[in-house]
Amino acid sequence: MKKTVEKADKLVGQVSVVLNYLKGDLQQMGEIVADAREKQAFGLKVVEAQEEERKRLSREIHDGPAQTLAQVLLGTDVIERVQKNEGPEAAGKELKKYRGMLRDALAEVRRIIYDLRPMTLDDLGLVPTLQKYLSRITEQYQGIDIDFRSFGKEQRLPSPGWKQPCFAWHKKPYKTLVSTQNRALLK
Repeated sequence: MKKTVEKADKLVGQVSVVLNYLKGDLQQMGEIVADAREKQAFGLKVVEAQEEERKRLSREIHDGPAQTLAQVLLGTDVIERVQKNEGPEAAGKELKKYRGMLRDALAEVRRIIYDLRPMTLDDLGLVPTLQKYLSRITEQYQGIDIDFRSFGKEQRLPSPGWKQPCFAWHKKPYKTLVSTQNRALLK
């Protein structure tokens, strides 16, 4: 009987070890699943943010440079008719008008490119890039005065992958300010 009790105690101890091991594995598996769910949710948010940016960019290109280029294309027909009916001098004036439109469209494309990923971000860093971006806004929109201040010691971001998201995050309130200003001017 004593041997049976010893064997039973030994068996209970072994079962206890196995149960603790399995319990630990189950907890670890639960943590892994929870972590995977968090990563999946974060990934979905990133994809949604990218899709929103694509929509915004698509609208911006459609409403800006694409419209201007379509106008210029139609304008070439106008220039031909003016050339034929009114002569080279009048056609030259029309050509000058459309050249100005192309210049504006090119500036708009460059602005869109800058807003997507400014080259100065790599060359100068986040703070100087934000300063340049904000000074451009105050030049472009006379009614907006921005007082930008940077506190602390300026440091390079640890990873190049952080530059663009930080720039986008910092410029968001100013873009909202500009769009609010534009809506107010349209009314």
